[in-house]
Amino acid sequence: MQTLRLLSLALAMPVTLASTTFAQSLPPVRQLGRIITKSPAVMGGIASTRELPHGRVLVNDTATRRLYLFDSTLRARMAVLDSTEGGKHSYGFSPGGVIAYRADSTLFASPSLASMFLLDPDGRATPLVLGPPPVEMLFIAGGPFGNPGFDSRGRLVYRGSARDLTAPRSPETRSPYPEKDSAPILGLNLITGKMDTIALFRIPKELVTITEGPDRTFSTVVKKDPLPTVDDWAVLPNGSLAVVRGRDFHIDWIDQNGNRSSTGRIPFPWRKLTETAKAALMDSVRYAADTAAAAQEIRLAERFKGTDNEPPEPVEMDYGLPSELPDRFPAFETNSTHADPDGILWIRTTQRISGRPVYYLVNRKGTVVDRVQLPSGRTIAGFGRNHTVYLASADPAGGTRLERARLR
Repeated sequence: MQTLRLLSLALAMPVTLASTTFAQSLPPVRQLGRIITKSPAVMGGIASTRELPHGRVLVNDTATRRLYLFDSTLRARMAVLDSTEGGKHSYGFSPGGVIAYRADSTLFASPSLASMFLLDPDGRATPLVLGPPPVEMLFIAGGPFGNPGFDSRGRLVYRGSARDLTAPRSPETRSPYPEKDSAPILGLNLITGKMDTIALFRIPKELVTITEGPDRTFSTVVKKDPLPTVDDWAVLPNGSLAVVRGRDFHIDWIDQNGNRSSTGRIPFPWRKLTETAKAALMDSVRYAADTAAAAQEIRLAERFKGTDNEPPEPVEMDYGLPSELPDRFPAFETNSTHADPDGILWIRTTQRISGRPVYYLVNRKGTVVDRVQLPSGRTIAGFGRNHTVYLASADPAGGTRLERARLR
């Protein structure tokens, strides 16, 4: 969310179009088709959905830690996994992830329980005896790490850790190992445990430094790139893998047989970032960081009020110098790519019209076949049969509602 806010600040600043000729060859931007069904129930936060037979829908509410099964009308629902800790069907105390499995069965990965459930098409949950190593569960649950899936060889494909465990560090340091510029996309055989690195992709780099003061208090500084050029990825329904490259906006493909190929650059109206705009952006970023730190300090003071303990120091953010910013806005951010049931990639770009992002719909040939905008206040939660799109809609009273829409 912080990245999106910073990007919104950036896009509001004066920029120069680096190229306008590409836009003429693209399909016109249009609005998503009408919303045909909307759930009356308000949920905490919809992370993802999975459509099951007869129009039923699994909904992963990570905010309240519940997994629901909705009927085809989106009116009736039951809790498949709930937030009760220690129960037979406990969701766990941290966000989990839904992964499409064989036929209409589904896997649910729970990092806090270090386990997985197998869900049948009726929502009945069975704990799996075999599964991935517990240390991998955080990444397999997806969320900020992308959307795992299965390839044609039956391997679970997901993003792995980018920590550089070979980096030199003193025994006294409390800082985590630094991250590399790229993270691996892994393929895991759930039965044998064999793991393969399928590809590498560029991620936002973050450096965390934790120091201990003479009074045994700790301070944390997080250095981030406010406008990183990243790659993204998605597993297609046929088990092939698409890696979207951010430097020049092209796609590398790994097909069902492991063959690798690339398609040409995707036409995009790149936006040049001038030196003046870079300085203005960094001023806005620092102001936002200072405001957030002040709010965090107030919350910590309230939390520790009346106790004998001093509140910890707020996390300090470091975004570097304006000269370290790229010379043009990136085409997309991390976790911007989804694959629909027809194998079309939906890439949420940084192009905005009336304040809303434009999705580029790209086929296996690397051709942009459509450009679509969602209604205001909506994000994509998943896809279904017959060109169905499931949306998470921000509710005025807070939380989100589930909506079913058509592509056209």
